[in-house]
Formats: sequence, C-alpha cells, structure tokens
Amino acid sequence: MRMLIADLIFSNLLALAIAAVASFLGRGFAESFILLTFLLSGIYLILGGMLGFFVASAVYQSPMFQRTIAKLLRRQKEDSEQKGVKAEVKEKPTKRGLRFIIVGAALFLETILIALALF
Repeated sequence: MRMLIADLIFSNLLALAIAAVASFLGRGFAESFILLTFLLSGIYLILGGMLGFFVASAVYQSPMFQRTIAKLLRRQKEDSEQKGVKAEVKEKPTKRGLRFIIVGAALFLETILIALALF
C-alpha cells in the first residue's frame, strides 16, 4: 500500500512541476496539470498492461513452468483418483503489473474529478 501511495505522490509531484514550468511559459496551470495527469494515467495503464502481459507470457512459456505444471497436474490427478473426485487446476494470477494499473486508474479518476470540479 505504501508503494502505491508513493507512486501516486511521485506522479502528482511530477505533473505539478511540469505544469508549473508550463504556466511560466504562458499556459494555464490547471489545464496543464489536468492534461499531464491524464497522460501519466495513460502511460501507467499501458505499462501495467504490458508488464502483466509480458511477465505472464514469459512465465507460462518457460520449460520450467511447463514441467512444474505437468507435475502438479499429475499429482492432483493421482490425489483425485484416490479420493474419487475430479481434478481441478488452480491458477495463481500474476500481479506484477497490478501496481501500475492501480496507480494509472487512480490518476485517471483524479483527472476526471479535477476536470469536473474546475470546469
């Protein structure tokens, strides 16, 4: 939870700093901040999706993972045959990109709320 809050604070500070520079160059501060948080949320969401996809595909295609799954399936099948119950496969979801997706969604929600409050 601390990492998510730290990422969100860092993203807001980055957007504030760039919006402050843009306001000195003649742009509106609020418009620049809203645009930057919107862009950062899109970047976070894309990176989170890519990270989750690539990590999941790399893990699932590795020979070591396939051997481990095959062993687990055989073991579950043997256990279920002993108990007389059908074997079920349980998958553990990868959560590597979840942090970026949560921060991206929070920034997107923040952008929407600020835009609705100011305009």
